[in-house]
Order: sequence, then structure tokens, then C-alpha cells
Amino acid sequence: MRFSAAARVMIITLCIFASARFADAQIPPGLDMSDIKFDRFEYDGFRQMLQRKSLEVYYENFSRALEQPERTILVILGDTSKLRGIEDRIYAFYKKGGALLVAKDSADDKLLYDFRTYFESNASSFPPEVTLSGYPDCPIVSDFDTSSLFEGVTSIVTNRPGHLSFRDADAQSHTAAWFPADKYGMEESFLVLRHHARSRGRLMVVADHSVFTNQMLIHGSNLKFAANVVDWLCRDGQRRRLIFIRDCEVMPEHRITNMLPPQAADELLDAIAETLPKTRPDLLDSSFREFTNNYVRTLQANDTFNFVVQKMQPPSKARFGRRAVAIVFAALLASALIVKIMMHCRAVSKVPPQSKRKDHSATLRLLIRDFFVSDNLTDRPVDARPVAVSDGWFHRRRFQRRLRSLWAIADSAVPSRTTAKQLNRYQREIARLNELRQSGQLAIQWE
Repeated sequence: MRFSAAARVMIITLCIFASARFADAQIPPGLDMSDIKFDRFEYDGFRQMLQRKSLEVYYENFSRALEQPERTILVILGDTSKLRGIEDRIYAFYKKGGALLVAKDSADDKLLYDFRTYFESNASSFPPEVTLSGYPDCPIVSDFDTSSLFEGVTSIVTNRPGHLSFRDADAQSHTAAWFPADKYGMEESFLVLRHHARSRGRLMVVADHSVFTNQMLIHGSNLKFAANVVDWLCRDGQRRRLIFIRDCEVMPEHRITNMLPPQAADELLDAIAETLPKTRPDLLDSSFREFTNNYVRTLQANDTFNFVVQKMQPPSKARFGRRAVAIVFAALLASALIVKIMMHCRAVSKVPPQSKRKDHSATLRLLIRDFFVSDNLTDRPVDARPVAVSDGWFHRRRFQRRLRSLWAIADSAVPSRTTAKQLNRYQREIARLNELRQSGQLAIQWE
């Protein structure tokens, strides 16, 4: 057992070193290698994706950075409580053509008040089959619209997210991703997109900033989703400046990237734990993690990986065994890559293009109108809106948002395109509302 664990330690360590060797990570001058710390809660991977788009990190003056919004990307992740008082400037940045990403999981602090979008805490629990490792507050998002933002994305794994709500729906905003149904059968908004028609400003609001952290990029399709988000922010090709705000702190231009990726660190520690006595659990503490980092840094400083590769190359016509090992290793890597590409192509080929998909908007509008026709709900004043009557302020507010959202679709003069998947989701939602109304837990009035 210990020999197997030791072999895993060696293989994982070599893989860690290989990934760090070819990651194009640059250490700013004047900084010592011992300053590098392992932190899974940072955004180094996502930030590097943005910087590879030839963006200049602008951090000296926040006000000056907003002078050219049509050339600037503003990314706000995590806590925004200290950004109060700049809501109007952020909205002006968007109206003048700026690209904006806001992701957080805490309750609303009015940051996006002018955008009619609110962050709310997620008090719901989810079934184990739609969560990460069975945690009821870590749902997996897999219900998307047909936007190119989700191309190649099958699931987004969250970590205790919030959810989004609208004050009033308008034509500029729309929900692009939904959480799975909670215990009440409701599906809250996870991701909202907003476009400004004249200035080409764009806004993306995500109900969880954790999906962009180092530790969460390895789960589900989070890495592919993060890459698509970067492409979405830089779509027009004119963005040259980046403002990256993490927990109300403008990140500096030079920041050390991780030497030890989160998934590799966990696997390495698990493998080493099998070689240690079961009576010494205190060895796997922060000091032992620091030892692991120092070990990997030593491998890189001594160029150990390249040294091993050079030794595997045959110096003469003899030693065909090493050459055979190198060829077999390369063949295994190539075959794994080919299988991955074939699986991806097969999955993509099963998805019909958007132009060939049937539009179900008319069916959806009839379905919603039938829902409001029952119980003489159409006897209403002109320009009236539905109001939910239910026990409890929290449930009444949730039901009222659902009713007004449905009525806005049915009353819209220009309905948006509706896919079969979206139609099924609305059918489930209307069926759930009918059950609540028949059981007396929900009533509908007009105001």
C-alpha cells in the first residue's frame, strides 16, 4: 500500500512541476521565491485568462480608469460593501460602453440598483442529485439558454451561492442561467446578461463569485465557462484596459501565481497521508503544506523535470528501452487527447444549431394565458399586474416575482425566442403554481 502511495506522490509531483514549468508564470523582479503561498481562494487563474487578451492592468486611480469605458473591462468579485457611493458611476460606465462583470454571493447592497437587479441570499436547499458531493447549499447549474456564453459548458458547480431577482423586467435584461428546482419547485436566476443598445455596453451578473476561484475552476465545466466569460467581455476587440476588484480591493499589476494547483495539492497530500503513521494526524497541517510548496519549488529551481526528460533520451544507438518508454508515454498522451476530442465532437454534433430549433414562444404564451384565465383571473383593470397572496413575507415575495415574470411574457408585444427546454421549465413552474393555488397556499389578485 505504501509503495503505491509513494508512486502516486512521484507521479503527481512530476505533473505539478510540468504544469508549472509550461504555465508562462513570471516572477516580478525583487520578489523571493519563498514569498509564494498556496491560496485556493484567489483568482489567479481567471485573472491570467483576462491578461492573455493583451489587457493592461490599470490600478493607480479608479476614477481615471473609468474615463475610457469603451476600452475598459471592469471585474468586481466578492464583497462590495465598501464600494457604496459609486453606484451612479458604475451605471454611467455601462451606459458609455463599458464591459462589466459583477459576481458575489451575499445579500444585496444596492450596487446594481440602477440596473434593476438585486443580489439575495439563497435560503433554499437542493436535492442531493443536483448538488456538489451532496451538500444542499452547493447546487450544480445546468439549465442555460442558447447563448454562445455556454458553448461547451455542461455544468457550473457553485459554492454556497446567492440568487438574483429583478425589480422590473425590461427588454435589455434577461436571465441566461437558472438554478435547479429547490424544495418549493422554484428555479431562481443564477446569471443575468444586460446589453445597452446604443453604446454597446454590456453587463454580466453572476450569483456566485466562487466559480472563478482557483479551487472551483477544476469542477464541472467551470474552467470552460470562465474562458467563455473572458471572450464575452472582450468580444468587440476594442478592450485594452482591465480593472480587477476583489473584495473591494483593486488588485495590483504584479501578483504571484500559484506554484501548486489546488487539485494537485489535495491529491499530493492524500497520497502522502497514506505513507504516514495513522497516529500522527498533526503532520498534515499548514506547516506540512508549506513543506510541500518548498519541495515543488526545489524541483523547479533545479530543473529536475527537464533533467529527467533528457536522461530518458538515448545518447546513442543503444538503450532502445528508454526510447520505447518515451514513445509509449507520448502515444498514451496522444490517444487520451484524441479520445477527448472525439467525445467533445460527438457531444457537439448532437446539439442542433439555433436556427434549426423550433420556436415555442406562441405555445408558451397560450400556456401562461390559460393559467391566468382560470378562476376568472382576466377580470382585471387596465394595466393591472398580478399580486400573490400567501402566508409568510418570504414566500409571498417569491410567488409574486414568478407571477409578474409570467405575465410579462404573456403580455409582451414582441415575444422572445423560446426553446423546448425553456418551455418544459415553464410548464413545470406553472404546474407547481397551480398545485399551490388549489391547495389554498397561494391566491392571485390584481392591482
